[in-house]
Amino acid sequence: METGRARQRQMTSQAQYENGFKDKGLINPDEFLIAATVCVSEHDYNSPYVRAFVFQKGNDFESVKKALATIKGAIPVRRIVVELTTEEFLGLFKRFHVMLTWHGLQLEKRDYSAS
Repeated sequence: METGRARQRQMTSQAQYENGFKDKGLINPDEFLIAATVCVSEHDYNSPYVRAFVFQKGNDFESVKKALATIKGAIPVRRIVVELTTEEFLGLFKRFHVMLTWHGLQLEKRDYSAS
């Protein structure tokens, strides 16, 4: 279960990431960053392909959460392609944690019991 401090750190990190995009003029004041993907090619580690997905019906966590709860099916977003170096992308985060899994094993939302 997430503690209040952990939740606050996550929201602070999210805000820093979102503000980085707002500072670059990529996200409007009435939009909220809900997701981002990054793809790094085996031959070009310094130029990741970053896509951000912004929700246009709210600009803060609680209003977006409430609006998303009413949507059935695909979430309407605006997709942004972001040109950043790897260093710039990672610099948007206080911490950066990634777990990579094989596609097709249905490992999403599964826990691991490590020995």
